[in-house]
Amino acid sequence: MAIEFQPASAVDPVRLAPLLDARHCAHRSSEPLLTAADAEAAVRAVVSHERASGVVVLRAGEVVGYMVAELRENEFWGRHAWVGYAGHAASDPELVRDMYAAAAPAWIEYGARMHLSLVPALGEMLDPWYRLGFGQMQQHAIRESGGREPVLPDGVTLRAAGKSDLERVADELGAVVWNHQLLPPTFSGATPLDPERIREDWLQAFEDPCDALFLAERGDELLGYVLLYRDSPTLGVPDDAVHLSLMAVTPSARGLGVGLALNDFACRWAAEQGYRSITIDWRVANLLASRFWPARGFRPMFLRLHRMVGIG
Repeated sequence: MAIEFQPASAVDPVRLAPLLDARHCAHRSSEPLLTAADAEAAVRAVVSHERASGVVVLRAGEVVGYMVAELRENEFWGRHAWVGYAGHAASDPELVRDMYAAAAPAWIEYGARMHLSLVPALGEMLDPWYRLGFGQMQQHAIRESGGREPVLPDGVTLRAAGKSDLERVADELGAVVWNHQLLPPTFSGATPLDPERIREDWLQAFEDPCDALFLAERGDELLGYVLLYRDSPTLGVPDDAVHLSLMAVTPSARGLGVGLALNDFACRWAAEQGYRSITIDWRVANLLASRFWPARGFRPMFLRLHRMVGIG
């Protein structure tokens, strides 16, 4: 039966919510830590955005899918289209390809040739995006808090840090993760950050009392850190989750077990603070991260996919 498209702005979000709810139920069946979500509120937030752009697909008058992007612009990607956690759902995953074909021309007209989508980490939901030419960029994952007691390498200590430590971390290790992403095979292409920019970003930490920073040291030498904070609400992510935002170990200390100790310490701290789960994300092309975190028990939750249009 033929399908027809309408602008997303012309369709009541109430008609879209059941599609997202069904998608989320399937997602929850594969990941027990995910919680119920208010699908209608999530869809309303997407379609009501000032720069929302997308389509709804109907078959015999029934809504069977929708795809809505937020048209964005920043210093790293320029103009781009961002299909968020609640930005797409369909009764048949194959409709994703039709909806993208109908929605993307408006994104390109805006000047957005980089298209990104957050997709549940389920094969049948990822497959149509791959057949549209999208590739994996970022893995979003989750695990239970708690775990084993940290095993510290000889001479290494762990401690909680405060605001007085932020400038030191910024100066000595603030660019470690960023610079690592520039290396093969990640090739992030991002411009190395200015040291003053790094310092300014780090000094904004601890604005929330829930922020936590832990340092690994050997005498006066800073070997690594882990930073955790409460993340903004995400579709289905439990309220009692904490986000492991950054962890870095200085290159000279890698292989000693510092990263393992920091991870174990953070997971136990999270449980002691009443967080039942921990979320994290990493670049899938980052060899260290893509091997380290799954081995620490983090399970796929969403994948950020991306496509560059018009490059050959």
